[in-house]
Amino acid sequence: MIAHVAPAAAAAASPGGPPRRRSRWWVPLALAAAALACAPVARAADRAAGELELRGVYVYNFIRFTEWPTGTFTTSTTPLTVAVFGDPELAATLQRLLAGKTLDSHPIAVSVATEPAACATAQAVFVGNARQKDLGAVLTAVGERPVLTISDAPSFVRQGGMIRIFAADRRLRFEVNTRATGGSRLTISSRLLQLAESVVRP
Repeated sequence: MIAHVAPAAAAAASPGGPPRRRSRWWVPLALAAAALACAPVARAADRAAGELELRGVYVYNFIRFTEWPTGTFTTSTTPLTVAVFGDPELAATLQRLLAGKTLDSHPIAVSVATEPAACATAQAVFVGNARQKDLGAVLTAVGERPVLTISDAPSFVRQGGMIRIFAADRRLRFEVNTRATGGSRLTISSRLLQLAESVVRP
């Protein structure tokens, strides 16, 4: 079932802001959503760079608004790894944006995956549209592990992915598959779901 909710163009504040406790995430989300919802994707020569930056902010905030199950991390300071498969430009952008960032004391590390199997060891994965043919292999490798899967491939949610980013009316939007997140024991904040273009529910 697909339940349509309010459109959105951003999930929360930029990663440059100060860290916040999980219980107060709705504050940056509400403040930033209004501003970024009105910001069109960059045009002309700046379009690629501007959209990459926005996608990076989206990915960061998808992570901030996700809760992993107990036992996911070996220690309180075990890194939270974001693997990027098939989008080296986004990987470089995330490495820059997330340098020095933490989530609940876990340092955020960005890695470049060169094969689907490498995605299974991360806590979050972004699969670029250029590797759309490998979506099935990535999702199979991840299985029901607590790995947040994100992509800009058109068929991603239909194939069982969790969050898809897409452009519409010159703005970035996203849809969420809570059927998939629930199967992997991940909890997506209700505040984030309210901003999604659509939500696929169990």
